[in-house]
Amino acid sequence: MNLKLEILTEDHAKQICCWKYEEIYSIYNFPDWDTL
Repeated sequence: MNLKLEILTEDHAKQICCWKYEEIYSIYNFPDWDTL
């Protein structure tokens, strides 16, 4: 596996806010970008 280290941009942060985890891992869900 190749990994690439990049600076976190606003676009990246918006994408991360869309990640949704199920059940017991839902505690790691972020609120919508507009809420942040």
